Amino acid sequence: MKILTINLGLLDYKLFGIIFYSIPMYSKDRLKYIPNKILELDPDIITIQECYEQYQIDYLIDTLKHIYPYYSRIDNNKFYNIFNLHNGLLTLSKYNIYKSKILVHEKVLSMDYFFGNKSTLISFIRIPNKGCFVIFNIHVISGANPEDKYIEIARNHAINQNINLSKKYKNFGYIPILVGNFNCSPTTSITNYETIINNNYINCFNVYNVLNNILITQFSWNASNILNKLGPHSECKSCTVDHIFILNEHFNMFPIKNAKIVLSEEDVKIGNLLCSISDHYGLMVEF
Repeated sequence: MKILTINLGLLDYKLFGIIFYSIPMYSKDRLKYIPNKILELDPDIITIQECYEQYQIDYLIDTLKHIYPYYSRIDNNKFYNIFNLHNGLLTLSKYNIYKSKILVHEKVLSMDYFFGNKSTLISFIRIPNKGCFVIFNIHVISGANPEDKYIEIARNHAINQNINLSKKYKNFGYIPILVGNFNCSPTTSITNYETIINNNYINCFNVYNVLNNILITQFSWNASNILNKLGPHSECKSCTVDHIFILNEHFNMFPIKNAKIVLSEEDVKIGNLLCSISDHYGLMVEF
């Protein structure tokens, strides 16, 4: 079973149909490259963040439906019809998604309340010969300064919301997996990251590399990525803020066969510019 997570960075803020803020750049140009890139990786489950516009969703679902007939997408923003905003979350699967729900993050910045609508998309997937999984597609706040104290407090609240709910599902016999853009890492917003680890979750990417004596040289958010150099966090250092976590007690049941950074190729041609498909690279784990 392979799980891919990717923050696509397809963010166009609109007011009454007019784009007034777009970050990262070239969202429409990058979009057309995404389906083939995903198909080449052949994951079983795909969790996507920052995919806001309906035309983006329609395009991805239509071009991937022959392999991924099941998807989950829930609108939950009361301002959506005015500001054309969404939580930006999409989960696709080769296996039946038999139930979905949304978890709204309770503590957010005012900008996220009106424009970002930070949430978690929860998908229930039954995989033959493996079990019933609950996939938490998570995107927590970043903010202008990701390591600002108030932002870290709000982020920690959202992380705890997800952990508490995931453990309830675990007690009912489900296998929860936390996936997505957590905007924290072992080297940035460390308190947020440690909240997850201290709640008995394993970072699949880090553990796989440690157990196999592999030196980590790639990060899911690379400061040298041209889309990041031109973005609002150009001063931030490279780090992996996109993660896939599994509970320690499920680790032996589902040993990690592979874990790697993907979709880092800078082969998207836009005029004279070459870039990757997003400001974030993807992360894929095989169990």
